Formats: sequence, C-alpha cells, structure tokens
Amino acid sequence: MENYMTTNLSESDLQKIVERGIEAYEKNKASQIDNTKSYSIAKSAQMLGRSHSTIKKLIRSGKLRTTADGRRITQMGLQEYLQADSK
Repeated sequence: MENYMTTNLSESDLQKIVERGIEAYEKNKASQIDNTKSYSIAKSAQMLGRSHSTIKKLIRSGKLRTTADGRRITQMGLQEYLQADSK
C-alpha cells in the first residue's frame, strides 16, 4: 500500500520549506566543528594574517574565544571571529 499526502501549499511554498530545512541542516553541521582543536596565539596570528599583539587584543576584548586558560584559541573561536569579521 502506498502512502500519499496532500497539501494546500503551493510548489514555491514547499520549495521554501525544503530550502529552510537544508539551511538549518548546514548550520547545524557547521556548529559541530571539532571544538577540541585549538591553536597557539602565534599560529592563530599566522592563520589570520594578524600580529601576535593584535590577537592578544582581540582576546582581551572578547572578540576571539580561547580555551579556559586563555593561552590557546579554539577552532570554534576562529570560526566565530571570521564570521563576525566578514559581516
């Protein structure tokens, strides 16, 4: 026996729902980045093309998230900084 579903939604409405679902899936997937990975301040500065002192200022200002001891920058912290910086 086949199952069918009927709806009053238009094709464009259904397409929007699917697109939102895909966006939510991709956002969720991106948020599952390995948060255990971290980088030294020097490596982060090199990766971002910034100076060591600039990275320290970003950390002090709260714009760049670090590990609890404040000595390493998490991969998630770098992702968040790059997303905020690109806006």
